[in-house]
Amino acid sequence: MVSRQEVEKRSLTRAHRKSTGLSLADLTSSGSPSYGVTLDVAAGNDYSQTQEIARLLGKVAFKGVKSLLRYFPTARLYTFGIFGPAGAQPTHSGWQVTSSHLMDETQLLHSAVAHGYTVVDIPQDMKIS
Repeated sequence: MVSRQEVEKRSLTRAHRKSTGLSLADLTSSGSPSYGVTLDVAAGNDYSQTQEIARLLGKVAFKGVKSLLRYFPTARLYTFGIFGPAGAQPTHSGWQVTSSHLMDETQLLHSAVAHGYTVVDIPQDMKIS
């Protein structure tokens, strides 16, 4: 269950590349383990290995990575990490960026419900610790 209040304060940002030519390292490749890449890189809690691999890949001209989505239990969905400076960026050169409120993303919410999530209102008199 997810509280409606938590969903209402979230947003979804989409970034579309305006041009082609973005070179990504495929961390799902069968050859990845020979470079020390394991599922912990995308699914683990310790990001030091993840950051080190990203640093090394950036040095050899990769602009990002393709890996498995951490929070999807069947390990069949991919996520993409694009390298760049840390923190919010004032401009997104080469990208078209849009944001929307999560509550307006009905297709995404229907998919979440299909995977067992429920959005609920928390009663005003219920203490949350």
